[in-house]
Amino acid sequence: MQKPSKGFFNFFINSFIVTSIVLALIFSGSIWAYQKHIYVDSTDPSDPSNHPAALTTAVASTQVSTPVAATDIEEVNKTVAVLGTDAQGYRTDVIIVANYNSITGKINLVSIPRDTRVEWTQAQKTAMRKQHGYTMSVTKINEMSSYTGIDNIDNYALAYIENLLGIQIDNYVIVSLTAFREIVDAVGGVYIDVPIDMYYYDPIQALYIDLKAGPQLLDGVKAEQFVRYRSMPGGDVDRIKMQQLFLEAFADKVLSPSIILKIPNLIQILFSSIKTDISITEIFQYYGYLKDFSLDNLHFYTLPGKGQYIGHISYFIPDMAAIEDFSKSIFFEHVE
Repeated sequence: MQKPSKGFFNFFINSFIVTSIVLALIFSGSIWAYQKHIYVDSTDPSDPSNHPAALTTAVASTQVSTPVAATDIEEVNKTVAVLGTDAQGYRTDVIIVANYNSITGKINLVSIPRDTRVEWTQAQKTAMRKQHGYTMSVTKINEMSSYTGIDNIDNYALAYIENLLGIQIDNYVIVSLTAFREIVDAVGGVYIDVPIDMYYYDPIQALYIDLKAGPQLLDGVKAEQFVRYRSMPGGDVDRIKMQQLFLEAFADKVLSPSIILKIPNLIQILFSSIKTDISITEIFQYYGYLKDFSLDNLHFYTLPGKGQYIGHISYFIPDMAAIEDFSKSIFFEHVE
């Protein structure tokens, strides 16, 4: 595997954790649960437990406008990039592009393999040289932020994704790896049918995976093992399939009424773990669209392409011939 520099040798820890989309689901689930079971169904405003401030101090201290009904706001087609960083916060080892279309009611999640081969533009190479005194030409997409800094994600990795898919990314969410186990434990674990026996040991990464096939409740530690497992024939693509399987089960848990009592702790974790340009006010305003959201409208996709060695480096090569139709069907359905 290619390394950004000699100094990164000790940081060769691949997270493969879906902390990014976990964040988005937690926020959506928290707002959904709050509105459905507290705000909408409240009948006694004198009861302190029915007051929005009871949700959590973090939300109560934020100026949040009343959710707007879907009939009162324009149709939207919103795209958000959600990224999960590695243990050091350098690489974006999980990259998911989430799209919500109010006409179809769908939330489509497109996974971008972290090994996707990127040829840097001349403008990016020039900016990199000006900022850091050196430049890059070809890297994997997850490495771009390790060279440029995570704060410049929009000018590099996100710019590449926009050009590749022919879309505009409206917002981004960056989530650290450390929150993953806390979030899974905070929701009470995730019940999932592990499809195969998973065993892997890597002392360099301090990674020990030992899961047996079959239905089981995964706590934070075991959930991390599940989504980090990579000893499968399809490599990165098969790992993404495992992540998507987990996310579907996680979404079911987060959107259940049982999440209500867990909201305060969840939001405290999220507010200390994320970097985003989305305001909590904006999220609440979209409740009019999402209040009746069904998991049947949650769809998972993976960027078309295949793994390939170039030199001695393993890359994921996007299928450029297939991407145009792929992107139109996901991001521009019923968009004039």
